[in-house]
Amino acid sequence: MVDPVMISFHEDSCREYLDYWCDPARREAAEMEENDAAYHVLEHAALLVRCVPRGSSQVIRQVEGLAVEERVRLVRVASQFASQFSLSDYCKRLFRQEVLDVDDMAEIEVVLIQRDALDAVLDFAARLVTERIEEDDDLLADLARAHCTADELDDTLLSRPDIIAPASRILDQTCPPASAGLWLRKAREYDERFQEPTLAEFRRSVAESTSDAGTGDLPHAVSLLLRRTQEIAAQAAEFRIAASAGGRVGPAADELLESTYPVEGDDAVKVRFSIEPGSNCRHQFRIVLVAPMPALERYRSAAIKFNDGSVCSMALGLGAGGVELSVDEITVVTSLMLVEESGERRHVDINACHE
Repeated sequence: MVDPVMISFHEDSCREYLDYWCDPARREAAEMEENDAAYHVLEHAALLVRCVPRGSSQVIRQVEGLAVEERVRLVRVASQFASQFSLSDYCKRLFRQEVLDVDDMAEIEVVLIQRDALDAVLDFAARLVTERIEEDDDLLADLARAHCTADELDDTLLSRPDIIAPASRILDQTCPPASAGLWLRKAREYDERFQEPTLAEFRRSVAESTSDAGTGDLPHAVSLLLRRTQEIAAQAAEFRIAASAGGRVGPAADELLESTYPVEGDDAVKVRFSIEPGSNCRHQFRIVLVAPMPALERYRSAAIKFNDGSVCSMALGLGAGGVELSVDEITVVTSLMLVEESGERRHVDINACHE
């Protein structure tokens, strides 16, 4: 159910910014730029469209009832404003930090709210000037540049799915799935996949971290994972390999589960294997690195070698995708190679070649 307070907020804000847009003297008195007024007219109108039937809002009818040339100017000015957003650079600076504190996560939430609003603005803006887009190259270029800004921000956000997944819950009550952009749908998929504690729980745990020795200074994603598993030995770098649909994991593959394998030249890290039921009759064959956190941070990717000499490579980390293999292929793993951030390679002798 849509919050009536939110509806009232968007209606009042849209009306106020529309007045600023239409009255240069009032803008000047308020020391407001024209592009600021334009963007916020579209922002609040677009978010209001999500909340109420389109024809039921007087202020939306006012915006849509502007003369064609005025609507085109409104959209162009707002698009130029959006093209100057520096949210991507801001996020890159935040993401370079290995440790995100409570204030950092709150700022990420604000960025996600702004990114979602930009989706709404661009969609509403295009519909507001539909009849002019194909014939006005300048208008089309302004909209395209705004979309490029959004895409650049998406690339940055999706580079840290471990961060934006839990932070995206701030939008659960305000952005229904039907309205969600691709970046937000991916964030929600990551969140569902990893099923981390809520951000509120994270904040409480940070506040209590003085009594939780060993986890308070870990990177955000890993600290969440540690609290979820309640293990001192972190499962911080893992990827899953799905067996073929309906496949049965036989005794040969089970032999992989009996041992924890050492990493050549790195006594701090061990490798272990597990098999767990997956969806659609698939089994999940999982490779997990087990070690204290500082040791795990060295590794960025892994490669599996099979007895026919073929190699399957993939990135390590919470956001890394898996590789689909058949049950038979799983049973002929011969070795695993881990690649450190420095580029140095470490080998794990699986010795699990089954004819």
